[in-house]
Amino acid sequence: MAVTPEIQQQFMYLFERVGDPLYFGPRGAVGNLISYNLPPELCPETQHASTIRKQSFANLQMREIRVDRPTTLPNLSGIGTACPKSAIYNYFNPNHRRATQELRQIMLQQPDLRGLLSMACVCRDSEMINPKVWITAFASCLLTRPDTRGFRMPAIWEVMPDMFFSSFCLKESIRQGSVPQQDRAVVVIEGSFTGRNNNVENRLAYFREDLGINAHHWHWHLIYTLDAPRGQRDRKGELFFMMHREMLARYEAERLANNLTLTKPLKLDEGVIKEGYFPKLTDSNSGQLWGNRQQNSKLSDVNRLDDSNLPQGFRVITLEMMRRFRGRILEAIDSGMVITPTGRVPLTIDMLGDIIESSSLNPNPQYYGDLHNMGHVIISATHDPEFKHSENLGVMSDTSTAMRDVVFYRWHKYIDDIFDRFKQNLNPYNPTGGEFPLAWEGIQVESAQLQTKGVQPNVFSTFRMRSNVDLSRGMDFLRIQNNLGPVFVRVVHLNHDPYTFTISVRNNTNAPRTGTVRIFMAPRLNEHNEQFPMVQQRRLFFQLDKFTTQLSPGVNGITRRSSESSVTIPWEQTFRDLERSVQTPAANEQTFCGCGWPEHMVIPRGTATGQLYDVVVFITDGNEDRVEQPATSQPARSNNCRDAVSYCGVLDQRYPDRKPMGYPFDRNPYTTVNSNNPNGPQIPVPNLETYVSRVPNMRALQVRVVYNQERVEMRNDGVPTGMREVNGDPYMNSAGRTACSPQGNPPRPAPGSTPTGGGTRPSTMEMTPARPSPPREPIQSGSSPVPNRVPPPTTQNPRPGWSRQYQHQHRGEQRGHSPSPSPIGWTHIPSPERPSSPNWGWGWRG
Repeated sequence: MAVTPEIQQQFMYLFERVGDPLYFGPRGAVGNLISYNLPPELCPETQHASTIRKQSFANLQMREIRVDRPTTLPNLSGIGTACPKSAIYNYFNPNHRRATQELRQIMLQQPDLRGLLSMACVCRDSEMINPKVWITAFASCLLTRPDTRGFRMPAIWEVMPDMFFSSFCLKESIRQGSVPQQDRAVVVIEGSFTGRNNNVENRLAYFREDLGINAHHWHWHLIYTLDAPRGQRDRKGELFFMMHREMLARYEAERLANNLTLTKPLKLDEGVIKEGYFPKLTDSNSGQLWGNRQQNSKLSDVNRLDDSNLPQGFRVITLEMMRRFRGRILEAIDSGMVITPTGRVPLTIDMLGDIIESSSLNPNPQYYGDLHNMGHVIISATHDPEFKHSENLGVMSDTSTAMRDVVFYRWHKYIDDIFDRFKQNLNPYNPTGGEFPLAWEGIQVESAQLQTKGVQPNVFSTFRMRSNVDLSRGMDFLRIQNNLGPVFVRVVHLNHDPYTFTISVRNNTNAPRTGTVRIFMAPRLNEHNEQFPMVQQRRLFFQLDKFTTQLSPGVNGITRRSSESSVTIPWEQTFRDLERSVQTPAANEQTFCGCGWPEHMVIPRGTATGQLYDVVVFITDGNEDRVEQPATSQPARSNNCRDAVSYCGVLDQRYPDRKPMGYPFDRNPYTTVNSNNPNGPQIPVPNLETYVSRVPNMRALQVRVVYNQERVEMRNDGVPTGMREVNGDPYMNSAGRTACSPQGNPPRPAPGSTPTGGGTRPSTMEMTPARPSPPREPIQSGSSPVPNRVPPPTTQNPRPGWSRQYQHQHRGEQRGHSPSPSPIGWTHIPSPERPSSPNWGWGWRG
């Protein structure tokens, strides 16, 4: 059954301000406010709730939702022990996963929706339940229960803003929420808040910290949990492999677009992690900071025996232990057999995924260990491996934050190399004959063309876009008295113009055929501007779309729009979007229920001159691809719910494609005669052109991705125009312009121009190089003072050296802001130990 608008609202608003008790303030939008009325025995604060409503919301129109008392009150003490309410939630912590799974089961066992609502409310406000545990468990329950199929999960960055926005941005948002609605400003984040562009890896911060990308990773693991029983998620292990390979391939394309090399795997024998990461995130529930990692941090054993937040099995993790697990996995790959408690069984890609991720489906967890998950934990503990400083784990320990860290991609490149070793041991797909042959007799792709509106054929067009997020839905204890209404944060992210593929296919048979159209994309040239050989390029292909079409005898024209992709979901999943959809549903509207790659990030950024890519259109026999669903399987969601099935599969059904995931690029290319040694052994085909030439139902075209740095568009999302702006970037405020200014920021400079006078901080997508510091002027001992130089230390000048004013002003100057006029300027500051030394330092004098 489909979720009704009433049920959608009742459950959706439980995700609003999860740290607030339900009695504290209304939920929903002004003009459509609701309140939850809990029984007195479930809500000891009922008297306080009545007082709050009378004093603060007496003049507001609110619709009341009555919550019944559950038939049986659950014992939540075990959940509270496994993940205390004050803990930072970590998905890769087995204790926290166990707490989530136990709470999820309690809600799944409710017989009907009224019972589910009651139990969700009781658990939500319990003193024993961690808010992040409740969010994860309840969201997973709604997405998997048969009677809540079609529930649309609000954007997780509005539900848990502390996992996506810096504490500075949240503090400024709270300040804006405390003033009347008409006086509020938009909090603007122009680029990355975790680093600067003199760190080359920060060029990709716009990708790693993108809201949609991190939400996708969280949502995928929400559905494909490590604890799912056998048979509930078809081909889960294989999908773990393919989804992470696709994300890695997409990341590699972005690296090449930013003049960076391909990702190097993080090997356990390296000893250090070269890249540092400072997330600048604070958990709003506990008030604790996520762990930081310095550059060149030692990759060492974890020995956190006193860390009660971790289970016993994860308090001591050694690198030798992980090497041993890896060696056993490689032995299984090379032998093709897995050791189980009952004997040896053949190894499959699906089983390999279950072993590496070590889910509940791992056939022998004691022998093969927990390589992937332990890797996340050991990396996230590099800053405090022995718990000497009682530091929390880093962002690599949770699925909602892990993709922010550059080391995430290095670790998954290491994991993907293990998967690829298995794939290299398999026979290649041949044009004819063998397993899953490439050629489809009688079908020929005659032409394929990409068309983006307003540009020449075979060109993608990318640009920057500003979108607004309402953080009032996720900030606790904010909406009281006159503080109703949204608090907007404006983020900048990559986007692309809509595009259309036009494909011409000839069916030379005398009967209609059903085809599966697969569209892939990969960078054509490496960092040295040389074409990738096919054995390397195959791992860089990521999927743009996959769909089924009917082919009549003769020539068939196929048109496919980017908005129809089975890989992506759109941006429009915020509370405000869902409210509009519920109140005024459009006819035949297709809703997206949460899982999928963000549509705005499907196309790489490209370059100003046009980065060259290969696009492959491949059509296979749909009858051979079709998977028969068992008669006992649940119907696929609701009739109007469309998820990105290529990445996420279909809940409670078999994966809808019989071919191996990633086909045909998951295996090495087929071999051909070596032209330099015709009588010698055959070699893999050298390049994509040769690969495609023997497969008539495959077509390759070269396209360019042109990035327009000057173009910055505003999303039309209903936010009032003309609102003043304040900075959500702490570095900007230290550069001179404060967010507390009553006027807010001055008009924004033209897109692409260099801001001056404390204006907008350059986005990481602009790749603006930092301006160098002024050269040191040599000073001869005993020379006469130079104007603006600070004299030797005196009682009036007791603190020479690098001054705080210098730190702030120099940071602003490096970001492209002009220094303030005299008397503020560059000045020499002598060393207090050697006042007469010529080695004076440069300081900023104000």
